[in-house]
Amino acid sequence: MLPFAGASCFSYAALQRLLPREIQTIVWEPPGRGQRVREPLLRTIDAMVDDMLERLGERIRDGFVVYGHSMGALLAVELARRLPDAGLPAPRHLLCSGREAPSAPRRSPDYHLLPREELVAELRGFGGSPDEILANDELMEFMEPILRADFEAVAQYSYRPRPALDIPISVVTGDVEDILPEELTGWQNESNFPVRMLNLPGGHFFIFERPQAMCDIIVRTLQSTL
Repeated sequence: MLPFAGASCFSYAALQRLLPREIQTIVWEPPGRGQRVREPLLRTIDAMVDDMLERLGERIRDGFVVYGHSMGALLAVELARRLPDAGLPAPRHLLCSGREAPSAPRRSPDYHLLPREELVAELRGFGGSPDEILANDELMEFMEPILRADFEAVAQYSYRPRPALDIPISVVTGDVEDILPEELTGWQNESNFPVRMLNLPGGHFFIFERPQAMCDIIVRTLQSTL
């Protein structure tokens, strides 16, 4: 499980609690937060994938699915491309949510450059950050650099056309999040299999608005893949 911007290893806890016990989950935690709070933040997607390969390599065994939401969906594609070069098995499936195709032109502003007031307003609009954090200056002093580093990594990402992956991909979006239909079609460029498109009620963080429905999709993906 790969994180969205600002996430830690605890951010998927609501989903993990709902998944069957026989499903083992590994959440990659980027530096600068949670158990890695003293480590310097990473500001590029490539650096994040480097870190994942270093920290997760020994734990990766054949027979797994990679899931990522928003920034995590972008990380999922880049990780899948890098695993074979690292001598590691490829995932059996990529499950990506809350993200337009990697090749889609970026419409979002440079969130990492926004003044705090505007950044907080954008975060509130996403719906994934509790108000008790957004309204707390002390908590925002801690979270703001993390969010800016992650948003910078996404903003600086440059898509490189490459051969499609021999890995099935499923893409899940919320029915009212700000993703245009034409921004999803490019997902087909990333896979030699027909990309499965799914939709759930909700905005950008529909995964927490409909956690059971999202977990049902994860379970069905695992059952049909492994």
